[in-house]
Amino acid sequence: MDGHFQLGRLTRKHGFKGNVVLKLDTDRPEAYTHLESFWLESTSGRIPFFIQEIKSLKSDEWVLTLEGIQSESDADQILGSLVWLPDSALPPLEAHQFYYHELVGYQVVNSGVDEPVRVKDVLDRPGQPLLELLVGEEGRVVFIPCVDPFIGRIDRDARILYLTAPDELYFL
Repeated sequence: MDGHFQLGRLTRKHGFKGNVVLKLDTDRPEAYTHLESFWLESTSGRIPFFIQEIKSLKSDEWVLTLEGIQSESDADQILGSLVWLPDSALPPLEAHQFYYHELVGYQVVNSGVDEPVRVKDVLDRPGQPLLELLVGEEGRVVFIPCVDPFIGRIDRDARILYLTAPDELYFL
């Protein structure tokens, strides 16, 4: 969903009155405790849902009471859905920080690499996240660890990510 980011997923029912558990995919859940609504994407388009109540189950799981979801069968219809918020709901970052999803489509500059490089995706893997890059005109896929020592700087205006990764990683 362009202009939106994934906050989490509705993972299971909680109780018998239609409450659902939202598993958060953020390291700053406190930034969203006053959430009033969110979007789910379905085959028929984006659907807004309005929150009546949020209760913390764990630091990364909330129990939600939603308008229009009043039974287990209602809840079954939305379980497994990804929860989306508009990018404007993201907490502000320092100039050197970035959100993974915003890097998609950025041009990459890495000294010693003469071919054109673009960010295809950022894969948030256990251990370390990976930049999935498309290299050269043929779009060869290369994975570079998305770690602080390899991140030089980011130019949001020009949509350029400057990396300092060893050149050899581009040719494995």
